[in-house]
Amino acid sequence: MASGGNPVLPPIRRTLNLILMLALAMVPPIAFASDSLACEQSGYCSLGKISPFLGDVASSEQLKNMLDSCSYKKEVILLASTSDVLDNALQTYNQFIQLGLAHVVLLAPDEGACHKASDIASDLCCVWNSVELPGNFFPHQLKLWHIRRRVTARAVRLGYNFMVVDTDVIIFDDPYNVPVFTPLLHLPS
Repeated sequence: MASGGNPVLPPIRRTLNLILMLALAMVPPIAFASDSLACEQSGYCSLGKISPFLGDVASSEQLKNMLDSCSYKKEVILLASTSDVLDNALQTYNQFIQLGLAHVVLLAPDEGACHKASDIASDLCCVWNSVELPGNFFPHQLKLWHIRRRVTARAVRLGYNFMVVDTDVIIFDDPYNVPVFTPLLHLPS
């Protein structure tokens, strides 16, 4: 190969990612010494209060159905992922679940990716958007980023708050504690 790369590595990497994704999905939530969840301070503990949802949110009706099923106190945490890094999204989802935050929606590129994700995390809210966009303007990941902004803007207009989180992060604590329970809350706007 001209680039000097190993042509066998990508299939091996995908297989290892799938094995890691399956292993992490089976890890039980962390048991804290006090048996309390990190979300208790902020009051956004939604674990056990969210209904799973799979659907195309191109229509306003389906978007509203998703928001009714997957939001908590008009809050939604949005993860967006391509099929190639679905394992990252599921790891991030699992981190939120361990904190007690279940009002997480995964925005996937298509229905097949949502079914793949929900086979691993059955209580997941997963959506896709079938809106047609010109491929020459929105190739691959750019289309997903556009859809993420589009879905978020539509939901914000309906009165919901969205926390858009990348999937290549590690969540150590309830993110709602930062803006709500710190001096940042009292700063003039």
